[in-house]
Order: sequence, then structure tokens, then C-alpha cells
Amino acid sequence: MEIIPIFGQYMFAFCFDEESDEFNRLINNWTDVDWLDTFFTSNKELLEFENITHDEAILETINLAEKLYKLLKDNQRILDTQFRNLDNKVISMKPLEKQKVKRGWLRLYALRIDKNIYVITGGAIKQSLEMKDHPDTKEELKKLEGCKNYLTNEGVQDIDSFFELII
Repeated sequence: MEIIPIFGQYMFAFCFDEESDEFNRLINNWTDVDWLDTFFTSNKELLEFENITHDEAILETINLAEKLYKLLKDNQRILDTQFRNLDNKVISMKPLEKQKVKRGWLRLYALRIDKNIYVITGGAIKQSLEMKDHPDTKEELKKLEGCKNYLTNEGVQDIDSFFELII
């Protein structure tokens, strides 16, 4: 498991394998017509729920992914304005708090390290109200918890210990 910078010293992402970090893996998937074709073919109930055609869903997802990327890049110094607590009922902003940023049905999940500093753990095209109610988001919830445990076990408690870990 490795953590790499995405946007300067503000946004980072976990790498779980040799291929790609989670942020770029998701953006690449969400802008890849073939990947999206397979996804929406396998998740027709989302199309029915959203009352959208297969092709419209592909175009909408690409558009949302491009907007999400631009939003985060353009606001990298003020990421606290974009991320929200995973649990809408929680309002605290403490280290390693589980966070999300969303555009349409796209979700990026992260852990807040410090003010305006986040590490992406994964993401999904959300298809249920509760993360625990769909296999894709249920898996992302497990990754969030696993990443939090990893950082905790490595002694990350604040920005200084985070940078000591990744350097």
C-alpha cells in the first residue's frame, strides 16, 4: 500500500496495486466509454431509476467525472469546501474523519488528514441510499475503514505524522 500526491500537498490517493492510484483509476474508468458501457449494461436498474438511456448515462458520467476532476484541481487549496462527512449527521472535522465529495451519482471517498488535506481511498457510482445497501459502495466502506486502520496503525494522528509516513 502506497500513498501518492495528486494535487500538490493537498490531495493524495492510496495505491493498492502497481496499476494506478485510486483517484486516477476512478477518473479513468468514469471517462472510459468501454468501461462505462460494461458498467451500465450490468447495472440497468440504475438507468431505470434515473430514467435515463444507456448512452445518456455514459455521456452524463463522463461529463460529471470531468467536472469533478476540474472542481478538485481548481479548489485544491480549499478542499474543505468540497468534501463532506461521510455520515451526513456528523459535523466534526477531526483527523482521519471519513469524507466524501460528490457530483451527481459519482462519489469519491477520502480520509481528512488536516485542514484542506485529504487522501482518496476509492469511489463509486452510487446506486443506493445507504452505502451498506449496494455491493460497490459496501466495498468502498470497507476500503475506507481499512485505510483508516492502516494510517492509525502507522501512527498517523496529524499532518506531521502523515507527511513522515509518506516521505
